[in-house]
Amino acid sequence: NLNRDVTQANIVTEEHTVGGLNANLTVDTRMFSEQGRKEIKDDVITASAITNAIEQIATTEKAGVSDFFNETKKNVDLYEGMKAELAKNPELAAQLQNPNLSPKEKQEMLQTVANTVAQSLGYATNEVNVMSTDEHGANGKPVMGHYGENQETYVNDKYNDSTGSLIATLGHETQHSMDDQAGTLILNDQDQNDYADNFGADVSFYTSGALSYTHSGSLASTNSHDSGQVTTEPSIFNDNTFANNNREFGGLDKEKGDDLVFFWGNQGSASAGASGAASAGWFANYKVEDGRVIQESGIYHGYEGGAGTPTAAIGFEGGVMFTDDVENVFKGPYITHGGSVVPMGAGASVGVDIAATLINPATNQSATAITVSGSLGVGPFVEGHVRVGNTEAVVQESKVLLDLNPVLDFFGSEK
Repeated sequence: NLNRDVTQANIVTEEHTVGGLNANLTVDTRMFSEQGRKEIKDDVITASAITNAIEQIATTEKAGVSDFFNETKKNVDLYEGMKAELAKNPELAAQLQNPNLSPKEKQEMLQTVANTVAQSLGYATNEVNVMSTDEHGANGKPVMGHYGENQETYVNDKYNDSTGSLIATLGHETQHSMDDQAGTLILNDQDQNDYADNFGADVSFYTSGALSYTHSGSLASTNSHDSGQVTTEPSIFNDNTFANNNREFGGLDKEKGDDLVFFWGNQGSASAGASGAASAGWFANYKVEDGRVIQESGIYHGYEGGAGTPTAAIGFEGGVMFTDDVENVFKGPYITHGGSVVPMGAGASVGVDIAATLINPATNQSATAITVSGSLGVGPFVEGHVRVGNTEAVVQESKVLLDLNPVLDFFGSEK
C-alpha cells in the first residue's frame, strides 16, 4: 500500500515568525531511531513505484498513460511480495548475499525469486534453468537469458557478473513468461524487450530493497561463476546443473529469437527545406538455425522524402538492425530522423540516422535500424532531417558458415 498508517509516524511541525516572515520546520522523528530510519527507507522504496511506472510509460509503447495506476500497483505488489517471502525465508536471504553459490543453489535461489514475482502479480510460475554457455542466440550474440519455446526460463551464469544482474535477467524473462500467459507475447518485439528490461531492473531493485528491509543485507555484488568450472560429464560426485541445462538450451529452436543484420552501401541526399535521399547497397544477415550458423546476403535499396536543413551530399552508409525475417522486415515503409555534422568545416560530414521500419501489415513485424553515414558535400556545419521512405532487401545467397551439430551431438551423447 502506498499509504502508510499515519499512527506509525510522529511528524512534528513548528511554525516560527521572524521579522514578519513565516517559516515552517517539519521533522520526521523516525530519523532518530534505527527502526524509524528503516521505515523511512521503506517509504522511499515504496514511493519509487510511481517513478518506475512513469519510466515504463515514458520509454515504452506497451505501457500508456492509462496504465499508470496498474503499473504503480504492479511495482508495489512486487515489493510487498518480496518482503513477505524474505521475512519467512532466511535461506533465500542468505543465498542472495552469497556470491559463491553452486549452480544448483543458484538455480534454487532464482526459482524462488521467480515464483515470488509471478505469484505476487497473479501469474503461474514457470521452470527456471541456470546454464553457463558461450552458445549464441538467434541474433548471433551471446545470451544473458532466454525465454524458450518450451515456456521455460534460461539464465546464463557466464554473462551475469553479480546477483543483481542474475535477478534482472530473470525478471526480464519472467516478464516474457507473463506476457505469454496473457496471450500478448510478441517474439522479437523491441518494445516488449525494452519493457522487459525495465521490469528486470525493477525486480532486482525491489529484491535488493526487500532484502535490506527484512535482513539488513544487500545483494552479492560479484558472482564466482562456480569458480569457472563447468562439468560436462554426468557424475554423482559433481553438480551437473550447468551441463544438463547447457544441453537442453542447445536443443532449443533459436529461430524464436532475433537475428542480426548488417548493411552497407552508398547514399546521396539533398535538402533545401524539402529533403530527399536515395541509398543502395548490400546486406548480410547472420542467424543460427538447426545448429548451424547461416549467412544470408543480398542487395537493398531505399528512397526517402521529407524536411531538413539546406545541404547536399554524397557518400556511404553502414548500419545494423535486429530482425528474425530479413526479407519481410527489411522491406516496406519507414520513418527516419537524424542528422550530421561537418568537423572543422572541411566539407566532410559524419551523420547518424535512426530508421524505424513501420509494421509490415502482411507479417505484423517491425524493426529499428541504426545507420552511420559519411559524406562529402556542401551546407551548414550541422544538418538535421525527418524523412519517410520505402526500402526493399532481396536475399541472393544463403550459405552455412559453421555447423555446430557435431559439437552439440558430442556433448549431448551418453558417455
